[in-house]
Amino acid sequence: VNMEAIPALGARFNRPSALARRADGAVLIADYNNNLVRAWVGDQISAVAGIGLVQRVVGADSFLNLPTGLTLDAQGRPVLAEAAGNTVRRLQDQALLTIAGGEAGFTGDERAPARRLNAPLDIATAGEDFYVVEINGVRLRKLYANGEIETVAGGGSQKLWDGQNRPARAYGFIDMLAVTALPDGQPVFSAQMQSADNGFYFDALFRVEPDGALTHLAGKPPTSGNPIAQDAPIVAGPGPETAFGKILSLAVGPDQSIYIGDVRKCQVVRLTPAGQIEPVLGAGVGGTAVKLLGDQLGSELTVGAADAAIVAPSGLAFDAQGRLLLAEAGTRAVSGFLNISKSQIFPDNFPLPSVDGRIRRLEPNGQLVTLAGIGVPGTEKQVRNPFRLVVDGSGNIVFLDAATGQLKSLKLGE
Repeated sequence: VNMEAIPALGARFNRPSALARRADGAVLIADYNNNLVRAWVGDQISAVAGIGLVQRVVGADSFLNLPTGLTLDAQGRPVLAEAAGNTVRRLQDQALLTIAGGEAGFTGDERAPARRLNAPLDIATAGEDFYVVEINGVRLRKLYANGEIETVAGGGSQKLWDGQNRPARAYGFIDMLAVTALPDGQPVFSAQMQSADNGFYFDALFRVEPDGALTHLAGKPPTSGNPIAQDAPIVAGPGPETAFGKILSLAVGPDQSIYIGDVRKCQVVRLTPAGQIEPVLGAGVGGTAVKLLGDQLGSELTVGAADAAIVAPSGLAFDAQGRLLLAEAGTRAVSGFLNISKSQIFPDNFPLPSVDGRIRRLEPNGQLVTLAGIGVPGTEKQVRNPFRLVVDGSGNIVFLDAATGQLKSLKLGE
């Protein structure tokens, strides 16, 4: 791994796992298997934290141990979660400062100094504090600015979802998939639960209230254990009456709605502040969607949002104009970064074509425009399996490509 600033096209990533945008417009990349945090400024890539495989980087005196989550604190400084290192650290004054963890383990659910963490996977900023998803303990933890930590959801003895009004810490979740923080500082996370009524597993969206109560925002158990049986498209309706497939991405929009990317349903929907689910993108996998995939891929670059065939929405972001940006992972190598089998998302007997991904944008007039990928001349071989996208200081769309292990930039001539 080259530790000095090098041309961006010469950089070799090894399973890049997260992106964040710095206040100066630079894009920060958590380079998972290279144990680095790297910065992309202009046409140069440089390491800003970690010593990589065997070498040291100026200004970073510590090893990074498989960084998986990356965010910026209230002052614009990068903060990263290291799953294998059981650590949350901040890059400050050209040094890495451990603000939580350092040892594997659990210090208890009550607020206490954050000396141990249990494989922190994802992290989100909430004012001066952070929310951290621990995958080994399947807990959502709040990390305070003073270095103390407490559990806000998960770790409880109630393993089955029965809809009862219980504290968020009373439930034991099977998995936690993503976390974001609302403008009021409260966390919203997606998790997998098991139904008390029929024993089936399902994805749902939850909010933790200031008093510790768990609010069920959206998601309901399927009526059958056969995953194909629940693959009807998502339609408008109350959040708790919505059946999701597999939630991979969350983003809070300018309208304060929570935007949800469902890689199994092949849709993007939003949960409004009033608690209603509204379809935003995609015709879904049911009905005529399979035919739409064949008809639309590589042909029409602009289609109506509600009628569009989208494949594995794996990244959501908003540009400076408030327009929704979408990364579609495609079907070829989706299991490479999801760490779940392809058949869990696309059943073997579903006739989905084998396709690469696309970068798309939702226009104010309701049209979904393909910016790069299949059907866009000169970009088809450059966009393979995009996910985790951000907008840099120049307005370019920067995304990670899981198939090639590269960070790529889409420069738009507007």
